[in-house]
Amino acid sequence: MKKIILIMLAAFAIGACSNDEWEDEDLTIDVFDNDAIIDWYAIELCIHVNDVEGNDLLNPQYEGALDTLQIRVKCKDKEYDGVTVNKWYESWGYAPETRAFMPHDYTPEIRKGKSQYYLYIGQYDGAKEYRNEEVRIEWGNGTQDLITFNNHIKEKVGVNKTIYYVYRSFYLNGVKQPRSGNFNLIK
Repeated sequence: MKKIILIMLAAFAIGACSNDEWEDEDLTIDVFDNDAIIDWYAIELCIHVNDVEGNDLLNPQYEGALDTLQIRVKCKDKEYDGVTVNKWYESWGYAPETRAFMPHDYTPEIRKGKSQYYLYIGQYDGAKEYRNEEVRIEWGNGTQDLITFNNHIKEKVGVNKTIYYVYRSFYLNGVKQPRSGNFNLIK
């Protein structure tokens, strides 16, 4: 019996002393109804590309723009050759929303934002665990970038409520970025 107690104490001590790889949570959700259904926001990557003068290199009307048909994106175990402008976003600037927030598997595409064009890659399921998920972009001009991200949700169940801790991190070419999923590149 003493051996079992010692083994349990040792296991607890190891667990309590272990260094959790997940850093500061991005979001904490207190759910007071343990039967609640939660829609986790999807992970989306928005990549803005400018030259050193600030010109939008994804704007097809700019003379020095990248040839988007030469852009290759590797993500979600797939390769996409050539990225085109989403005409809906070009004319309206947004897509219709549904009442329920369900992640959609969009093909990488160029979208027009309020002030400039951007490469959109998404959506990744926000409720799913991702560890070092890679997105490789070859720009068609001999340069490439690697975006990696992590997503982890930790659940702590209490008597009257459940607390969820959401951990997300983004890296551009190995350098940690702000957690928004927006990237501003200079080419």
